[in-house]
Amino acid sequence: AERWSDVIGLYDKILKIDRTAGFAVAGRARAVRIQSVYSQVRNYLDNPDRLSSAEPLAHARQVLAAANNLAGGGPRLQADAERLGVLISAANTPRQVVLKSDGQTNVVLYRVARFGTLSERRLTLKPGGYVAVGSRAGYRDVRVEFRVLSHDAETVVVVRCTERI
Repeated sequence: AERWSDVIGLYDKILKIDRTAGFAVAGRARAVRIQSVYSQVRNYLDNPDRLSSAEPLAHARQVLAAANNLAGGGPRLQADAERLGVLISAANTPRQVVLKSDGQTNVVLYRVARFGTLSERRLTLKPGGYVAVGSRAGYRDVRVEFRVLSHDAETVVVVRCTERI
């Protein structure tokens, strides 16, 4: 049933009776290892946006490798590991982004490029968080924070300075 916390509890009861029971020591260690990997896999499945950052993505790859190399984890862990593999692939796949403006606002996409004035610009970006800034003489600058999601086909971002100073 893959109820690893229950298994750990049963081994703990056995070890209270006999701390030297070899099968219980080994079984508890194995159950703790499986429970740890399973909870890490579930954490990424429950919070897929974490995969948009480099460090969590690298850690998720390690967790996936551990889950795939784990003997006896069970079908639920195996199915969740497959889903994590799909999420990791999606997190590495650039997505289509459309920047729209009014042709008079200078647009800068931090950590990507300075585009100058534009009406529409299509580009591909990896999933994650981004900041676009628009500036125009005589108008208040605008800052647009947006996320490119791994499951969206296309993200549309509008950057226009409309408030006169």
